[in-house]
Order: sequence, then structure tokens, then C-alpha cells
Amino acid sequence: MNTKRVVGYLFIVVAFFLTIAFIMQLGSVIKIFIGIVLTISGKIGAEAAGEVFGHLIYWSIHVFITIMLWKYGTKWIKLRKQVK
Repeated sequence: MNTKRVVGYLFIVVAFFLTIAFIMQLGSVIKIFIGIVLTISGKIGAEAAGEVFGHLIYWSIHVFITIMLWKYGTKWIKLRKQVK
């Protein structure tokens, strides 16, 4: 078993836990989108708006990393067919 395959399995395990974390926190993700709407309409203050956008940046990075880990993990253990 080569190194890339081992790292691929590791990526899949980490991506699985990140996906579970996202699913478990789906309520807070929905609250972020409600907070964005309230920020745009001007109904919340600057501190709350900063908190909303901070959470939005965190969850955007979280989802991006999760997608990349799934993509490269499956690619490196050869679960996905390589497109030429």
C-alpha cells in the first residue's frame, strides 16, 4: 500500500467527521443565513453582524475543506475514475 493511498483513507476519515459536524450544526448554519438577511435589512447591530459574518467565513472554509478532502481522498484510493 503506497503513501498516497494511506493519506487518501486518512482524508476520507477526516472528511467523514467534518461532514457529521456540519450535519449536527445545520441549525446554526441556517441561523447564519437568517442573520445575513437581518444584517442586510439593518435590524441587527455591528457586533452581531460581525459575529454572523465570522461564522459565515468559518462555515465556508469548513465546507470547502470537507469537499476537497472527499475529492482527493476518493481520488487517491481510486474510488473515482480518473477523467483524462
